[in-house]
Amino acid sequence: MNDMILDLSAARYDGEPCINGDFGDDLARTAYRAVASCLSDQIAVREFEHCLLLEDQKLTISCTIQRISDTNGRFVAEMLFILTHDLFDEPLCEYSSGMGHTASEAVINSAEQFCAVVLSSVLNVIIGGDVVDFEYEFAGMERHLSCVRNAPTYSIGSFDHQQLDMFSLVKDELRDYLGTKNAYWLKLFCVCYNGEIECEARLNGATLHELTKKLTAYARMWDMRSGYHSEKQFLLLVDKKSEKRGAFIRPENVIIMTKRAVDILGRVRDKRSHDDAMIRLGLLCQGTKILSSELRAMIPELYTCILLDLKQGDRLRLMLGDAEIELKRTQLRIFGYVEQGVRRYLSENDPPRDFSLNILAMSSLFEAVNGAVNDGAKLENIFVNELKFRYPPEYELI
Repeated sequence: MNDMILDLSAARYDGEPCINGDFGDDLARTAYRAVASCLSDQIAVREFEHCLLLEDQKLTISCTIQRISDTNGRFVAEMLFILTHDLFDEPLCEYSSGMGHTASEAVINSAEQFCAVVLSSVLNVIIGGDVVDFEYEFAGMERHLSCVRNAPTYSIGSFDHQQLDMFSLVKDELRDYLGTKNAYWLKLFCVCYNGEIECEARLNGATLHELTKKLTAYARMWDMRSGYHSEKQFLLLVDKKSEKRGAFIRPENVIIMTKRAVDILGRVRDKRSHDDAMIRLGLLCQGTKILSSELRAMIPELYTCILLDLKQGDRLRLMLGDAEIELKRTQLRIFGYVEQGVRRYLSENDPPRDFSLNILAMSSLFEAVNGAVNDGAKLENIFVNELKFRYPPEYELI
């Protein structure tokens, strides 16, 4: 079971691997017991060595200790919780931290915070609490997601401003970021400390830059910013009526295929080797032409962004023959998994210069960036507003 959980945790959208912990070590089991004790007596829980299973809700909870620190007898535990469910396209991952006089006490406090802040939000939707319909349109079809009616805001520290519902600040624009996934996990976060402000809006782990700006504008209205104050809001939006798309390849398999595809494309030097690479991509993707075309289109552009550490916006442009489709990154179902695969390849390997140049040569973005640098621009100042991918004309958004 541990191998299964590790595979699922690898499918995270934001590319941060699970480190410094074992899903089944003593402190992790301490966290599982703490989570179980926080749950209602009406929720049946089975504890395994490496996870908890909420039987009726079919929700699996696993965790790993990311970091334990001790400063003068004050322990801080930073933990990563991973939730899996049949309704989720990929695992729902969220960090939680806690303090205590011992490592176990810090872990228990972290687990309790996870239950109060994250797990309660998830269970409200899965069990069917006070939820509302969230409508949007994508690819010509109307979709309906369920989300909690009034998501609570979790605040730490003193404040003297009128608190606003952060979801109300972003919900209209949020519709532009939703596609065909069954579930979306939205995290809204604002914090001030010593006059500095940090805000973030994340959807399934992906930072939404434009929505983050709205949260930053809200935080700038706070008068008292010299001390510490934070506000968090979590929402799970789920399409509980949608049938699972069995034809969709599992996220962790897309990540594995992407890493292998990078290795294939890095060996392309001319037309002959390119044609051979496309045959190998087709075999890798088990004859799924659309997937092999997606990998061929996306990998060179993402490789360029990640290798050169380019700042990026939220927008994508798909070119299907003479037609063009404008999307947000989170709307393209496969995008996050391919990006994760490219990141993992580069973090796990040290590709030679010629290998990287072979992939960069396939990227229209690299050609534009190279031209800008030759004209005197600095890489750290280049911002990529949108990524462009050329897909087959018959491609369909799913």
